[in-house]
Amino acid sequence: MKSKNPKNPQLIYEREPDKSIDKLIYDLEPNSKILDLGCGDGVDSFYFREDGFDVHALDISPMVIEENKKKDKYNQIEWKVYD
Repeated sequence: MKSKNPKNPQLIYEREPDKSIDKLIYDLEPNSKILDLGCGDGVDSFYFREDGFDVHALDISPMVIEENKKKDKYNQIEWKVYD
């Protein structure tokens, strides 16, 4: 199910971000670093970035990382292949 990001309507999610993320980031300072291991489609990584965090996203799939880089039009997230 595709949905628009309420904070950035130009960004279309393939799925909704995991809502349990809000509980995890509630106490973090703005601009804190977040490491998203196994970032997959990048939806959670983009959600973190929209909240002002410095996001580093890793995945085992080079193809997934390349797709996420294409979606990240302003290069705001550091995408890396890691196995």
